Formats: sequence, C-alpha cells, structure tokens
Amino acid sequence: MNEPIMPQDTMPYLFQVDDPWADEEYGDGLIRETGCGPTSLAMVLTPFLVWQPSPADIARFSQEFGYYVDGIGTSWDLFTDYPAQFGVSVWQSEMDPVVIQNQVDQGNLLIFSMGPGDFTTSGHIIAAGKSDEDGFLNVHDPNSKQRSKKWAMSELFRQANAVFVLQKE
Repeated sequence: MNEPIMPQDTMPYLFQVDDPWADEEYGDGLIRETGCGPTSLAMVLTPFLVWQPSPADIARFSQEFGYYVDGIGTSWDLFTDYPAQFGVSVWQSEMDPVVIQNQVDQGNLLIFSMGPGDFTTSGHIIAAGKSDEDGFLNVHDPNSKQRSKKWAMSELFRQANAVFVLQKE
C-alpha cells in the first residue's frame, strides 16, 4: 500500500527541527534532539484548546517541574499532568486494537511511547489520531516527515511501550 505522506486530520504537523523552538534547550540537549515528547504533546493538545501550546512552552514546563529525566527523556507523567491543567483528560490505555479503535472513533487522540523499531533505536514519542476504514492511524512523528503517514495499528503496537489517550472532559 502506498500511504500518502502527512494525511490531514485535526492535529497540526509540528517537528522538533521547526523554528522557533528547535534550538531551545531541553534536558540534556536541544528540542531538535530531545524534544519528541513536548512536540507530540503540542500536536495532540491543539484540537482540544482554543490556543496552540508550542513545543517550547511544554518543554519549559517539563524542565521547570521535573518531567525531564536526564539520560532517559520525558517522563510519561507529563502526558497526563500537563493536559489536566486545561481540562483534557489523559489516561494510559491497554494496548488493545479494539479499545484504541473505539477511542479514535470517538475523536480522541493518541500519544505512543515507541521502543526500538521503525521510529527509533532506543525510545521515541509520536502522536496519532483519525484512522481510516481499514484501521490505519495517521501518525505524526515529530522527528520525521517521511514517517508521518498512515500506519497499521498492528505495526505501532508491535513497537510501542505504551499508548495514552487524550479525551476532552
């Protein structure tokens, strides 16, 4: 299947290398290097809010309140605690395609923590949402336009360590 690159859905496409945030410090590097968590969170939050938080806004919050773990990266707690301030409920879901499909069908968005595979050799955070009738999810990879395309849920689950669901309260 020849998937279109960057299919349209309710989230913007933001990348770690985008100006003006790429060269801002985050943890033990710059957002361009270590900012996949804040960039993914900025993408999934935008449809739920009347304003768009930037990856830099979220990275500053993450550092100030201890959500960046040196040598590891962004703590998963950021994905629940930061959105809660704005009335957006986030919960860690079981990795069940039926559950996730149901959540996406309800308009909810996803954050995946990825392990080694197509997206990373160590760890990486991506955003996803709106699936098609065949169960493919639109992936927004903050570190790659080429990987920002439709992916089969089975391929994502094979590589994922966790999935978080964002739901309007």
